[in-house]
Amino acid sequence: MKKNIAVLIYDGCWGMSVFSVTDFFRIVGLLEKHQAREQSYHVEVVSIDGKDVRSASGHLLIPDRDLFRPGNYDLVVIPAIEGIRLSEGFEPDERLVAWLRAQKHTGARLLSFTTGACFLAATGLCDSVLMATHWAFIRPLKKRYPTSQFVAHPSCLQADNVWSTGSLTGGFDALLEILAQDLGDPFAQLCATHLLVSAPETINPILPGHRNHCKRRPEAVLKSDFQVV
Repeated sequence: MKKNIAVLIYDGCWGMSVFSVTDFFRIVGLLEKHQAREQSYHVEVVSIDGKDVRSASGHLLIPDRDLFRPGNYDLVVIPAIEGIRLSEGFEPDERLVAWLRAQKHTGARLLSFTTGACFLAATGLCDSVLMATHWAFIRPLKKRYPTSQFVAHPSCLQADNVWSTGSLTGGFDALLEILAQDLGDPFAQLCATHLLVSAPETINPILPGHRNHCKRRPEAVLKSDFQVV
């Protein structure tokens, strides 16, 4: 059964956060197709009311649907908010916050990209979770959400089915960890090499839980005429 993934979009979010997720799972789908696997994920871009929104750069982002159609998700991804908006008092829409609470209660994994951690904090569900975020916005986030814990981190942190990232590359690290949980370390490594996140021989630090089960050279594992980028 496919896992359903929601990528939230809202005015002022960074488009690179949105498209890094949709493109990541596009590559996953292509690799699964090449290996004659069943497709594991269905990805939707969602906004509060189903209307288009403006990204931080001013470009239009078009959702697939709104939040309020029936259905639950296995993973919800929250893109980063533009830092200047956060500094000027940005508050997550309460309808979106309530929806995130409901998704978490039904078992969804939550992943925030850097400053998107403000959405996690606003839910009140993550007070016991140390959250990674952009180093420059730790102080304003702590001031606004005094019961939450924020820290700068070069990659990602995970606890209680909540992932948070301190960098853009940390978003890929988190997605690869989630992929490894779902489909296994070897497939996640294959995806990482096609993403050009790292050379095959240096992939282990990206997936710290990975253990080599054989001594085959990475080039032998990856030998294929298939290309996705």
